[in-house]
Parts: sequence; structure tokens; C-alpha cells
Amino acid sequence: MSSDGEEKKEETPSTSTELSPNPDPNATAVPDPNAPPPKIIAPTLKVDLDSKVEDSVAFTLLEDLTKRIGADEVEQFKAVYQRLWEAISEAFSQEKDLLKKSRQLNNEVLGERVGMEKARIRQQNEQDNIEHLERERDATQKLLDEAEHSDTVVKYEVS
Repeated sequence: MSSDGEEKKEETPSTSTELSPNPDPNATAVPDPNAPPPKIIAPTLKVDLDSKVEDSVAFTLLEDLTKRIGADEVEQFKAVYQRLWEAISEAFSQEKDLLKKSRQLNNEVLGERVGMEKARIRQQNEQDNIEHLERERDATQKLLDEAEHSDTVVKYEVS
């Protein structure tokens, strides 16, 4: 950045729009395979939407523009920027609220899943217990039938 706030842009070679010293209409531009890839500089700007619009970088730049353009135009830009800032701040606030609600609902769903899994395990245990008791009942019924048969045989032999 220079001292007046403007960014210096690095020039990157273009493959089709750059004119060569000896223009040949039949030649096609071929990038040099040994040349390093062009550097892409993307400005990053962190915006704190919880602060005031007057504290933003854009608002400060608009104030600096009063020297170059009329104060009326700057006020118009400020008014537009103010509306945009408020709309974005509201959208950001709503997004935060929706994310919070989403996390809450996600936690509730997770709790329901855990409860359902516990109920499924409990149901499986009860089903296993029922099957075990039925097998035990069948074995006991078999023993009872054998005992009654033995009793009947003994009574028949006695009489």
C-alpha cells in the first residue's frame, strides 16, 4: 500500500490481450511453462458487524472523498451505505439467531436419538428376557409333563 491508501497492483502477463513487440497474426500466445504462476492478490477485509457504521473503513473512506467529490454526493453515498449496513447487520443478526436455534434443535434431535436408542436397547433386552422366560417355561412344562406321566405310570402299577 502506498501512503495515500491506494493498493499497488502487480501486473501479470496476459496470454491473449498483451501485444508483443513483433505482432504475428498467425502466432498464438503460449505461456512459458517455466514461468512461475501469477500471483493473485485478493484483498481481505474483516468487518465487525456488531460495531457502528460510522466506525467502518468504508465510511471513513467516504469522508475522505469529500475532498475529491462534492459533499452532497458523499452524503448520498453515506445514506446508501448506511441502509446497506443496517440491512446486512440485520441479516447477520438473524443468521446468528438462526444458527443458535439450529444448534439448539440439533441438540434436541440428538437427545431424542439417544432416548430412542436407549428405548430400543431396553425393548431388545425385554424381548430377550421374554424369549428366555418362554424357553424356561417350555422346559418346566416338559418336566411337569414327564412328572405327570411318571406319576400316572406309578399309579397304574400300584393299582
